[in-house]
Amino acid sequence: ADFTPAPQPSPQFQGHRDLMPAKARHNSLFCFALTRPFGAELELMRMQHAHRTSIFDCEEHIVYSNESILLAQGLTTQVINVSLDCEFGGERSSFLNTPIFKEVWVEVVEGSKFGNYDWTVKVDPDCVFFPDRLRTVLSNRLGAGTSNGDSSSQSGIYLSTCWFGMLGPLEVLSSEAVRILVAGWGQCETHFGKLCGGTCAWGEDLFV
Repeated sequence: ADFTPAPQPSPQFQGHRDLMPAKARHNSLFCFALTRPFGAELELMRMQHAHRTSIFDCEEHIVYSNESILLAQGLTTQVINVSLDCEFGGERSSFLNTPIFKEVWVEVVEGSKFGNYDWTVKVDPDCVFFPDRLRTVLSNRLGAGTSNGDSSSQSGIYLSTCWFGMLGPLEVLSSEAVRILVAGWGQCETHFGKLCGGTCAWGEDLFV
C-alpha cells in the first residue's frame, strides 16, 4: 500500500466477551461501518461482532445505519438521518453514494470519538479486513496519525488501497485528514461542481 499527503448472534458465532483491547496501542484505530437495516450486510456485521473480527478488533468501533437496530447485546447502530438508496453508474460504474457518506463523515467528526485514535478506518460490511495487518502497514509511520495539535498546522494522510488510489471498501485516514475532509467538504463540492458542470457522478471514494 502507498501513503498519500436486533437479535443476538447464533450460539455458534458467540466469541469472547471483551470487545476492546485493554490498552490503546500505537497506530490505534477508530473503525466504522455503514450497514443497511436489513439483509446480508446486517448479518455480516453480526457475524463479525460475534467473532470479534473486522472493525470489532479495532480500539473503538461504531456501526451506523438509518435505523436503530440491536446487533448484539450492548451494540446498537448509531442512526444517520439519510436514505441509503442511491443510483448506480458514473465514471467508475459504482454506487453514487457521496451524499450518503457526507452525512456519515459529518457524524464521525461531530461524535468526536475518532480524535482519540491515530487513524480512522471506514470499512464496508462485506470487506475482509484484518486490523492487525493494517497496523503492520502503519508501523512505518508510527504516530503519523496522531492529533496533538490543530489540523491546520498538520498535514492529513490517507492510505492508497489500490494502484489508482483509495477504494471505498477500505478507507484509511489520519485523524487530521478526517478533520480536513469534513471542514473542506463544501469547498470541494463547489470546486468539483464547476469542473463537472453540476453534481459529479462519483462515488464517495472518488470524491474523497
